[in-house]
Amino acid sequence: MDYARLTSQDFQKKHRAIEDTVYAILGSIRSQSVVRARMRLLSEQIASYLSYQEDGFYTHMNKSYAGNHQALKMLEFLSNDVKYIMSRYLKFFDRFSEDKDVAVWRNFPREFSTFSRELMARFQVEKDYLFPLMDQLHMTPPEQPPAAE
Repeated sequence: MDYARLTSQDFQKKHRAIEDTVYAILGSIRSQSVVRARMRLLSEQIASYLSYQEDGFYTHMNKSYAGNHQALKMLEFLSNDVKYIMSRYLKFFDRFSEDKDVAVWRNFPREFSTFSRELMARFQVEKDYLFPLMDQLHMTPPEQPPAAE
């Protein structure tokens, strides 16, 4: 993946798709058959979103902000936090995979609510801290007027 070309708009598209699916699941949380189908889609969406933030992405960002201590500390936090989200994603989807017993699914509404809140909180952190760093890298200098002769 060419991390230098990734923009905050790319992330925002992923966020919106995931948010739409989360809200659809929350709207049908008591219908196990509907939820299971939407969970497959959500799993694919989250996996695609997380692929943007593999180690190579943070390596690229760290190189771009070399010498900027404040930015590097924020990138370190974001990198560690996304690893936590990745871990939660893997555990959650393993727990509620399609072949699980109905008894396990009784806990789904509460656990999904917790998981989705954590995911939405991560999105907000990205909007507040990661996107400005990404946008700063993609800003182009304004065009200069022609020099007077």
